[in-house]
Amino acid sequence: HPHYVMRRYAEFTASLIHLNSEFGDGQLELNLERLRMAIDDLLIKLAKNFTKAKLQTVFLINNYDMTIAVLKEAGPEAGKIQMHFEELLKSNTALFV
Repeated sequence: HPHYVMRRYAEFTASLIHLNSEFGDGQLELNLERLRMAIDDLLIKLAKNFTKAKLQTVFLINNYDMTIAVLKEAGPEAGKIQMHFEELLKSNTALFV
């Protein structure tokens, strides 16, 4: 199942994107990108807690899928971040298959 930190990250990011949709603050976008990179690193570290590579991949797939679902609720403004997680989901799904 998805990690609770990822759920909170996705909801926090979706909220900020939704609130910022009318203003287009470049500084916020930069900070969200930095936060996304930190979350990517954290998720990889959390996946390494599983001993089998298959379980690591399933863990990543579950987290990416949940994150995408939450970001879709934020609307089209979440496009760049959402696309990043969709690419990660696609590559990990291919790896799993």
